Amino acid sequence: MGKIYNEMFEIKKQCDEKMTQLMEEMMAQLQTIDTTKAYNEFDLYCNNLINNEPIVHDQLDIFALGYAYNWVKPQDYRSKVIYYFEKYLSDTIKGGNIYLDYIYNSLGEAYEKEFEFEKAIKYYDLQNKEKLKDFTAPPKVRYKKVCGKKIKYLYYKSNLGEIDVVFPFFQWFNLYLKIGTDFAINYLESLKTHPYFEEDSDFKNQWEHCWVDAYEKKLRGYVYKPQTKIDQAKFLEVAKRNGWR
Repeated sequence: MGKIYNEMFEIKKQCDEKMTQLMEEMMAQLQTIDTTKAYNEFDLYCNNLINNEPIVHDQLDIFALGYAYNWVKPQDYRSKVIYYFEKYLSDTIKGGNIYLDYIYNSLGEAYEKEFEFEKAIKYYDLQNKEKLKDFTAPPKVRYKKVCGKKIKYLYYKSNLGEIDVVFPFFQWFNLYLKIGTDFAINYLESLKTHPYFEEDSDFKNQWEHCWVDAYEKKLRGYVYKPQTKIDQAKFLEVAKRNGWR
């Protein structure tokens, strides 16, 4: 089971070990070392895999193909990344799906670059929930001074570091703003019932800042416009299909 997956990640493991060794050498010698060569073998494997693109049915091999496309050039293979990761998520494998944090983030980024902002938000939200899954205790509290004002700040802490409870919500706000100012304002309205709205003064401060930003943009008639004409046409097509325009 998962022959391609097992083969791929054995090579990845070896490359990770090479990278660790090179980093240790760099620290010991206090000089810059070219670390890009550490993953040459893995780069070659992924390129060969996507050039041949075998037909796969095993869930782990489906994940491996998505990973290969995302590793090589995600900007050139977004449709493939989306196809294989969505296919992988469509079924639960024995023992549970793996790399969910990575997959949700990759799908969020891919959909965002394809201007499918609602789908991007969906996967960023899933990624955030996946990150917080292991935190059973309530968030910790810290106070900080901003412009002489004491601000209550909530965060989760683990051995891996801290997770800010505020940032994801307002990352999504920026995507709603691209969909349309009314969408962004409706999203902010929905956040007023969130527990953090009253519990975390940093959350409320960020909310107020976004509220002013959204209304100022609405009054100015702001409409999101990608930089290139190709992307503008692509975004307009997505916007019409989703009922944003």
